[in-house]
Amino acid sequence: MLRQRGVRDERFLLPYTRGDLRWEDYNFPPELLDLWETLAAGDGTIWIGVVSALAAAPAEYWKKRQRARIYQSYRYDYEKEVVTEPIPAAWLHLLRQRPCLPDTRGTPHLPSELYVRTPDTEALLHTEPFVDAELDTPKNRSLLEALGVKTRPAGASRLLERLRALAAAKEVKKFCPTHVTFISRSTPPSHA
Repeated sequence: MLRQRGVRDERFLLPYTRGDLRWEDYNFPPELLDLWETLAAGDGTIWIGVVSALAAAPAEYWKKRQRARIYQSYRYDYEKEVVTEPIPAAWLHLLRQRPCLPDTRGTPHLPSELYVRTPDTEALLHTEPFVDAELDTPKNRSLLEALGVKTRPAGASRLLERLRALAAAKEVKKFCPTHVTFISRSTPPSHA
């Protein structure tokens, strides 16, 4: 189960030679999940509504519940966390696998498919899909990052593909100065 949640190191650091393990996790109530899954079959935007409701609520409601934890307890007095790598909570893991965020055109996407606007991603604005501006706000940034939205470009490959296409169409004039900034930030410095 840990590997499914993105945990790479599944080893436990057991502080006590004996004691019980306790799993602490957070999820939406099963009745709500069943309802949302049923509604999602006919309405692909239901998950956007779920994230919009989370974004509208105070961050305290979800921030303390974004990680699952495994504890080892010894007797009644001692308890320590045994997995050092963060484990995404069940609700977060679920939303990462649903098209729960709209792009700038309103199309639902998985969070990992979208970018948020940062100085590093600005040059990709018309090349890659971005989170809708109404959700991409400083207030929602930590929620979007927890969902797995990209905050930094993976590389210049998509931008270079676009530049090649523009060059082939003889429309290089559409190449924007921000693309140059992006390429300079994405290209490792040469060691001459």
